[in-house]
Amino acid sequence: MTTRHIPRIAAAVGLALLLSACANQIDAGVASGSEVPGFWWGLWHGFIFP
Repeated sequence: MTTRHIPRIAAAVGLALLLSACANQIDAGVASGSEVPGFWWGLWHGFIFP
């Protein structure tokens, strides 16, 4: 890979991240309430149960 390809790859990855950040979730897949695990709980379980 040459140094000419690095900016293109970085731009493609950045564009993919921006587009995926705009994705909507359906209401049935999103739960709310006091018993629902949050972001940090999910992140923690992502690290300890790979």
